[in-house]
Amino acid sequence: MNRAGDPLIRVQRVSFSYRVREGKSIPVLHDVSFEVRAGEHVAVIGHNGSGKSTLAKHLNGLLVPDAGDVLVDGMNTRDRRLLREIRKRVGMVFQHPDNQMVATIVEDDVAFGLENLGVPEEEMHRRVDEALRMVGMEAYRHRPPHQLSGGQKQRVAIAGVLAMRPRCIVLDEATSMLDSYGRQELMEVIRRLHGEGIAIVSITHHMQEVALADRVLVMEAGRVVMEGTPREVFRQRDRLLELQLDVPGAARVAALVHAARPDFREDRILASEVVEEVQRLAPRRG
Repeated sequence: MNRAGDPLIRVQRVSFSYRVREGKSIPVLHDVSFEVRAGEHVAVIGHNGSGKSTLAKHLNGLLVPDAGDVLVDGMNTRDRRLLREIRKRVGMVFQHPDNQMVATIVEDDVAFGLENLGVPEEEMHRRVDEALRMVGMEAYRHRPPHQLSGGQKQRVAIAGVLAMRPRCIVLDEATSMLDSYGRQELMEVIRRLHGEGIAIVSITHHMQEVALADRVLVMEAGRVVMEGTPREVFRQRDRLLELQLDVPGAARVAALVHAARPDFREDRILASEVVEEVQRLAPRRG
């Protein structure tokens, strides 16, 4: 197990290829290294085919590297005997919420993983109650999942992961199938969980979500080609454009206003920050 202060997840020089047929493979990851610390929110971005979803599946042992290692709380994902403990610590939420529903009632769906682990019934009820409360879905516990919106289904999927009491949740394009309301709804849940000390790894192409992260990894052709805080990464807009990526709308607005009025801070990346900057520079009346 990790010592206090050690990273929760270590990805060490990981390379991986998909086998397609006899003797042939498609290389996807190349010598990737990074760390995720307890309670940290890391966003991973890159255009389609950059390897980000394949990387996500390595973080709890769904895939195993061809070369290099992934350590979760000190446990190597190569050791299949440790998979249960690894997946207790790192939970996954995927892109399509309907594919994650396994029961006909919400609370039974949240309890599914706990039942498989043989968690005692009284403890299981406590954990299901706690998980549904954390994602704001207590009132829907007796509903069939097919009656829920996309955003609500993703909240139930997160509750199922939370019931396992993980230290990290990996979101693999979990908001990509949602409308703007569902996406905002889910991001509020993620913000709250992050505030409670759960590490978040978010694979996404929505730049307004990336702006909320502590750190950003940018992938291209299976490699990490940029890393830094959202402000540091979004400051390199020309490089992002070369990588077929954009910056948040708020950052584009800030850059345009700064070009016309240099005293407007160019490093604003959230809509609330742009509003604050406008208020700061607006002429005062009276």
